[in-house]
Amino acid sequence: MGSKSSERPLIRTGIAPVSDWFNRTAGLYVHIRNGSYGIADIHEGLLSAISGSTVFALRSLDAANLATREEHLASEARLLADQLSTFHGTLRESTQRLSGLLAMASTQFSGLSQIFLGICRRCVAFKLAETFHQVYKNGTTPRKAAAMTPLKLFVALSALSAASHAMAWDYVLLDTDKAARNWQITSQQLGIKTDKPFSVTLRTLHGGRQEGVSIVDIDNGTMKLSVVPTRGMNVLQASVGNVRMGWDSPVKEVVNPSFIELNGRGGLGWLEGFNELVTRCGYEWVGHPGVDNGELLTLHGRAANIPANKVTLHIDEKPPYAITLHGELKEQAFKKVDFSVATELVTEPGSVVFALNDTLTNNGDYPKEYQALYHSNFSTPFLEQGARFAAPVKQVSPFNDKAKGDLPGWQTYRAPTKDYDETVYNVVPYADAKGDTLTVLHNKAGSLGVSVGFNTQTLPVFSLWKNTDTQGQGYVTGLEPGTSFSYNRRYQRPLNLVPTIGPKEHKQFRISYSLLADKAAVDKALKQVSEIQGGRETEVRQTPLVDLTKG
Repeated sequence: MGSKSSERPLIRTGIAPVSDWFNRTAGLYVHIRNGSYGIADIHEGLLSAISGSTVFALRSLDAANLATREEHLASEARLLADQLSTFHGTLRESTQRLSGLLAMASTQFSGLSQIFLGICRRCVAFKLAETFHQVYKNGTTPRKAAAMTPLKLFVALSALSAASHAMAWDYVLLDTDKAARNWQITSQQLGIKTDKPFSVTLRTLHGGRQEGVSIVDIDNGTMKLSVVPTRGMNVLQASVGNVRMGWDSPVKEVVNPSFIELNGRGGLGWLEGFNELVTRCGYEWVGHPGVDNGELLTLHGRAANIPANKVTLHIDEKPPYAITLHGELKEQAFKKVDFSVATELVTEPGSVVFALNDTLTNNGDYPKEYQALYHSNFSTPFLEQGARFAAPVKQVSPFNDKAKGDLPGWQTYRAPTKDYDETVYNVVPYADAKGDTLTVLHNKAGSLGVSVGFNTQTLPVFSLWKNTDTQGQGYVTGLEPGTSFSYNRRYQRPLNLVPTIGPKEHKQFRISYSLLADKAAVDKALKQVSEIQGGRETEVRQTPLVDLTKG
C-alpha cells in the first residue's frame, strides 16, 4: 500500500520546499553582500523567503512605531549579531554535512530527520547573520554600509528568527505533471517521538468504477480518516477504534467521476457515487435537480465529482505536529463560471477532531451567484431508534408536505423503517457573538455522539436530512450546514439564500467534526448548544417555506 522508506519520491518531495527556501535566501545573501540591497529590499527579500504566516506578521510591522525604541533595539541587535557570529565554526561544519546529505538525495535514503532540517536552518542563519554582522559592525558592503542602521538590522534579524520557527514538512502528493503512485510518510520516518505515532498514506484504487481513484489515508494515532482527491476532496470515512463516522450506502465502490453522468436519472446521477461521510455540494448551485433560467441544474452541483488538480501535505515541525491536507478544485466553464476552491483538512495527532477550511474564489471578472452545502452523513452507532438531534434553533420548518407530517418529532429518529424514504427539515440556527454554532447527534442513551460546528456568517442555514429507511436502502441522517437549503436554486432566490461573490473575491467556509466518545463529551456539547440558545425562543413553522406544487 505505502512505499518503503527508501524510495526516492519521499526524498524529492521532502527536500524540495527546504531547498527552494535555502536557494531564495542564499540569493538574498549575495545581493546583501554585494551592497545592491538596502533595508527595504532586504525586508521584501525575506518576505519571499519565509512562510505565509511570517509574511503576514512582517507586513504588519510599522517601522515608524518602532523608531522610538531604536536605542534599545540597537543594543539587542548588536548583542545578537555578536552571538550569531560565534557560531561560525559549528555552522561551517554543518554546511559540509548539508552538502553531503543533499548529494545523497538522488540515491536511496531512509527518510528525512529533524537534524537535516535543523542543518538547513543553521546554514542559512549563519550566512545571513555573518553578513548582517559585517554590515553593521564593519561597514564592508561597497555602496550601502551606512543604510544598515541598528533598527534595520533588528528588523532583518527578527525576520530571520521568525523564519527559523516557520519550518515544516511539505509534500506534493498529486499534481498535473506528477503521476499518482502509492506513497507513505510516518512520524517515525520524520524522527518525531510521540505516544501517538501518525502516518499519511497515498494509494490508488483499481477495478470496476473505482479504477484510478486516489485515496489519502490519515492515521493521527487515534482517529483514522480517508480523503478522496478524485472526488472533490470528500471525506470518505473516519473512525476511532471500532466507532465509525460514516454510513453504509448501497454504493460500495469509491466511484471515479468519469463513470458518473450527472444529467442522468433526470438530474439525479450524483447519487451513483454518493457514499461519503462528508460530501461537498456546490459551488455554482446546490439543491434538488430542476430547471433554473433555462438550464438544468443537477442534484447538489458538481463539486463532489471534480478531481483535485493538486494535493499537498503539510506537517508542522513542532508540537502538536498538526497535519494539513490541501487540495485545489476548479469549477470552470467558458462564459459561465471560473471558480476555484482551496480545500483544507486539518487534524492533530491523538485528536478525535478534524476540520475543513475551504476558500472559494471567483477568478472571473464578473460577480457570480454561488451556493455551498456540506452534506455530513452518519449512521449507526449514533443513529438508532430514539437517537436525538440538538442545535440552537431560531426557526425550523418542514421541507415539504411529507416532512410536515413528522414535524412534532423532528429531533428524534426512528429505527430502520421500510418504505419510509426520507424527510428533510430547514433549520435557521442561533449562533454566539462570533457567529459560531454547534449541532449534535447522539444515541438514545446519550453516551455516544458527534458534533458538527460551523460559522453562520458564511453558512447561515442548516438542513437536517432523515433517511431512516432500511439498512440495505441506506439508514442515514445528514447534518448539512450551508449557504442555502436543499431546494432548487430558483426557489431560493426569494428566500435570499443565493448569495453573490464578486470578481476576485474570496468566501471561507469552516466546519469542524468531533467524536463525542462518552456521556461526559455528549453532555458538554449539549451544554454548549444550550448556552448558544440562551433561552431564546424557537419558531416552529408548520408549513414549508416553498410551495413545490408551483413549478
